[in-house]
Amino acid sequence: MKTRNSPWLLVVLMFIMASCTNRECKMLTKVNEDGTCERTIGLKLDSAQLLSGKIDTIKNVLRADKGWQWSWSLKGDTIRHALPMSRHTYDSIKALTSQNASDTIVVNASAKWPSAEEMAGNTVFNLDSSRILKPHATLKRSFRWFYTYYTYQETYTQQAVHFKYPLTKFMTKDEMGYWLTGTPNLAKGLNGVETDDIVSRIKNKHSDWLTANYFECIFQLIIDHYDQIKPAPVNKAHFIQLHDSLYHKCLKEQEQIFDGKNLTKLFNAFFHSDAYTKILTNEQLMDKAKQPLTDYITLTQFAVDYTLVMPGTIIDAGFGNIGADSTHANKGMATYRLSGERLFAGDCIITARSRKTSIWAFVVTGMGIVALFILPLRKGKKLRRH
Repeated sequence: MKTRNSPWLLVVLMFIMASCTNRECKMLTKVNEDGTCERTIGLKLDSAQLLSGKIDTIKNVLRADKGWQWSWSLKGDTIRHALPMSRHTYDSIKALTSQNASDTIVVNASAKWPSAEEMAGNTVFNLDSSRILKPHATLKRSFRWFYTYYTYQETYTQQAVHFKYPLTKFMTKDEMGYWLTGTPNLAKGLNGVETDDIVSRIKNKHSDWLTANYFECIFQLIIDHYDQIKPAPVNKAHFIQLHDSLYHKCLKEQEQIFDGKNLTKLFNAFFHSDAYTKILTNEQLMDKAKQPLTDYITLTQFAVDYTLVMPGTIIDAGFGNIGADSTHANKGMATYRLSGERLFAGDCIITARSRKTSIWAFVVTGMGIVALFILPLRKGKKLRRH
């Protein structure tokens, strides 16, 4: 199947490249046997924050207002150092790497909380300059004599984007699930060629969805400011009647419309007039019109590599993978991917159930079994003596 050029790259270049906020991080959550929880979030800070030790709670992906201890380490190094970093240290690291020094330095925000609820309540992510994401978490312990079972759940609520057309208008429920969360796995049992065909087909639908909603933003913008278009090639009512024809033209040329100059050319060619150029080149109006698309793209930049450590052995990790990776079969650890796409699809629920062996219960039971055999023997000996 032939794949059209997706507007995705253009959208990213338009709305994300200008942003200096890194919306990716790594998060390690440790659940202890006594119910306390520990959390460490690794992220990148710019040189100003590294050297001053003053954390910008709005600019960064993590809004750590209180209760967190900050440290830094080099990538791949377990030794942590207190913030702020000295200018001499920063310059030394900068001189030893060909990359930006801030890219080789991992900043860790760590804290221990008395409960899962308090830990979640103090974990706040910045999705953009105005939206925050705060999870809800619960931990339940169930004693079953030989084992203690721990059930941990952390929920990140679905994030809405105000588009005119929902994704369901372009994809089936299963296609949406596969594209945004990986479930259901529509490629199960297929070879590479067949998988590529499925992915290409869904990718095209995703592109059409973005294009349709972007077009609606622009179309509505022109309607709202139609009185500024003088002389207009058609009146407002006629312009509205041309919606479908103009939409299909933009859908066909979707590789072009995300570029401002090409969008203007498309309108000029369609109406044989440059009357709409004044609106389409007004940056303030265009930025406001594109806000829903900007919100969506910004949301998709949010990503957390999530590692959960539970007491004992994890017997169910939900949508996560048990073990650190393919080479580390740590049965008390599970890894997850928390991302903006998953939050767009619905609530993202991190859940795990583990089982911790109660050694003392086995010891007590064993002693009881032994006693059942020893006591009758001792009584028998006493009777024979008498």
